[in-house]
Amino acid sequence: MFWEDDDQHQSDQRQAAAVDLSFALHGSCLPSAYAAALAAALEPHVSSYVAVEQLGVRVTHIPDSGHGWWRDKQQPVLLSRRTRLLLRAERSLAKHLEQLSGAQLELGEMRLRLGAVRAHELEKAETLYAHRVIDPVCSVGDSDDSDEQEKDFMFAMRDQLHDLGVRPRRMLCGRREWLSTPEGWVVTRSLLVDGMAQEAGLRLQECGLGQGRQWGCGLFVPHKGPANSSQ
Repeated sequence: MFWEDDDQHQSDQRQAAAVDLSFALHGSCLPSAYAAALAAALEPHVSSYVAVEQLGVRVTHIPDSGHGWWRDKQQPVLLSRRTRLLLRAERSLAKHLEQLSGAQLELGEMRLRLGAVRAHELEKAETLYAHRVIDPVCSVGDSDDSDEQEKDFMFAMRDQLHDLGVRPRRMLCGRREWLSTPEGWVVTRSLLVDGMAQEAGLRLQECGLGQGRQWGCGLFVPHKGPANSSQ
């Protein structure tokens, strides 16, 4: 837990520079380590007007458990009717990206189709959560997830947030996870950021944190519970 006392709450009326585009995702499943494959499948469809690295890409409504079963992390990810592909992009790109509706994506032997699309404004929020952020201080070869490594991660995140002009009062991170990328495996952690001004919350959602947003890293969404709630 990171805690900093600095009351900076203020209202904000500006329109966010980025928007979320949510596509229905039709298909049976995704590969177990799908992040890099999904970004690669999107790239030829968007490369004429934007680099895929400039897009935030994540899949929503993936169940980890239900009715007595738990998803095996090594097995393909089964898709439900609620599963959506979310693309976060600059507002000026929205009309281009909306044309992806109907596109066919190939992830190895798996085929997906993008269905109807809905645009969503970024919400003003003082508490945000990212499912994964690349850990810049911990390598895959590190065998122990020590308190010192977690502390180093938190201070690195604080510095990156300050560079964006974001000064949260509290931060909470999760355990290490490993993510496969074209450059090799990287270490990620979840991160909850709480107690920032609404303008700062919008800026964090627009900019993201760290690298790898095309793999779903550093993408923040509003979190409903307080900072001390379980993840």
